[in-house]
Amino acid sequence: MKWAGKVKATVTEAGNKAKAVAEANRLRAETEAMREEMDRHFRQMGKLMFDARTGRMRELPEIHIRLCVDRILRLERDIEAAQNHMASIRKWSNP
Repeated sequence: MKWAGKVKATVTEAGNKAKAVAEANRLRAETEAMREEMDRHFRQMGKLMFDARTGRMRELPEIHIRLCVDRILRLERDIEAAQNHMASIRKWSNP
């Protein structure tokens, strides 16, 4: 009966690794989406700056810039947390 226990342990380990891979892939996709959102905010700030500098806008709307900066900083923290979580998954699934 020892072999049955080994088979069960192997199947359980394979299932756990599959879950870890799925979680890492989900985090990778979320991270990519957050980076794309950051890029949109950077482009928006650049457009606002350009419009203000070229006279297309009377003044630079500080509130819009502040909102973009705040969101970018939050996204940076979220990306770092996701990367740390992915690293812990890798350590756990590849001892």
